[in-house]
Amino acid sequence: MNAKSLMPYFFLGFLVAVFTNVNLIGFDTIGLICAYFHIKGLQPRWKAHGS
Repeated sequence: MNAKSLMPYFFLGFLVAVFTNVNLIGFDTIGLICAYFHIKGLQPRWKAHGS
């Protein structure tokens, strides 16, 4: 992974996986919800740049 802006999410995912007893389906669901809100939060900024 060469995306330095995504590294905090990468390491946070490992930490959550290690210290919780959440199964893979639950962990994926949490990740999808976080990704959805992250993209929705970035959407106005993308529109401002004309993309």
